[in-house]
Amino acid sequence: MTEFAHRPTLRYDAAARVVAEAVRLARTQGIEIAVSVVDAGGRLLAYGRMDDAQLPPTDDSGAKATAALTGRPVHGEGAAAWKGGVPII
Repeated sequence: MTEFAHRPTLRYDAAARVVAEAVRLARTQGIEIAVSVVDAGGRLLAYGRMDDAQLPPTDDSGAKATAALTGRPVHGEGAAAWKGGVPII
């Protein structure tokens, strides 16, 4: 019998709360951000961009979230891990 490792599942409601909390924290620091939350497969679950967030020509928050998921080095400010080990950028 094949054994499968249990992987925590992040659902949309939780991902939306993560976006809201990231925005709340950014406001306390006086910064404007874009934030992406991806699932275990690297697919976008939730996204938020504050009104005055300045983005590069391509918004790389999703790429950073996927990089954190796969263990690749993440560059830039704001890399953090949420309780439970779910990567958040």
